Amino acid sequence: FYTPTTDEEARRICNRTLPYTKGREFILTVGSINSRKNLMGMVQALEGLPATERPLLVVVGNGREYRTRVERYIDSHGLRNSVRIETGIHDARTLQALYTRARCLMYPSFSEGFGLPVVEASLQGCPVITSNVSSLPEAAGPAAIQVEPTAVSQMTNALRRLLASDKECRERGEAARQYCMEHFAPERLTRPMLALYDSLTGR
Repeated sequence: FYTPTTDEEARRICNRTLPYTKGREFILTVGSINSRKNLMGMVQALEGLPATERPLLVVVGNGREYRTRVERYIDSHGLRNSVRIETGIHDARTLQALYTRARCLMYPSFSEGFGLPVVEASLQGCPVITSNVSSLPEAAGPAAIQVEPTAVSQMTNALRRLLASDKECRERGEAARQYCMEHFAPERLTRPMLALYDSLTGR
């Protein structure tokens, strides 16, 4: 993820793997489909946009009872054409292409141990909408749009902002990548960890 793919390669991978995204704007979320990840809030935020302005929400992940509940909501509110759940994407190259092509990553979790997809997306220059709680502000950095995870209207407004401005998307994506390259570069992470191990072993 530290070496971005080209737009052309990302387009080719997305067109082959998810052909329904060809020529269609989409937003992305990545992770297990459980209540903590707040997919219901994302779906409701999408619903708040006019149907003519609504992008596709691509969900990379899987779940059980909570997924069923969200899918029932999708069906009962006529959103089946606006949400696609992908359970078979496991390779980093395809995921990297999706981050590169997505309008933004949505990740409004209620809590996280860290929030790795936020960093993965940021490293591809993909702007991020995420929560203002838990570890996510640190993972995302100041370029992300931070929202209350219970505030669907904030998520809708954040989506509206990014959909309306290519310039804002580009600037936030570039700033997000710079933040993650500075704060989560392998060397910067590895050396303190090795120093910690050395201190614990008495070296």
